[in-house]
Amino acid sequence: MLCLYRKSGQGVEVKNHATGETYDFDYLHNDNPTAHYKVNGKEKEFGEMSPFYLDPNREIMVVVIAIEAGVRFGIDAPRHWNIRRKEVKDKMKGAE
Repeated sequence: MLCLYRKSGQGVEVKNHATGETYDFDYLHNDNPTAHYKVNGKEKEFGEMSPFYLDPNREIMVVVIAIEAGVRFGIDAPRHWNIRRKEVKDKMKGAE
């Protein structure tokens, strides 16, 4: 499981390197004890320690670990899914 801390406006891209299927996961804000996210443009709410899946095949599990000024969460996915912080993805695009 990869654990990350994200502030409001920061996100993660989860991409299947074999098929190109992509999930954009953006942290918006929190109303403790609930965190607000956008998953592929659709706003959702999640509480601490309530796992949810990004994909219909239930391969990519996300668990909110702590809600503070930002949010700490873990992502568990098989190896064929790449997980990148959005700022890293954006830097890589700029370097091309």
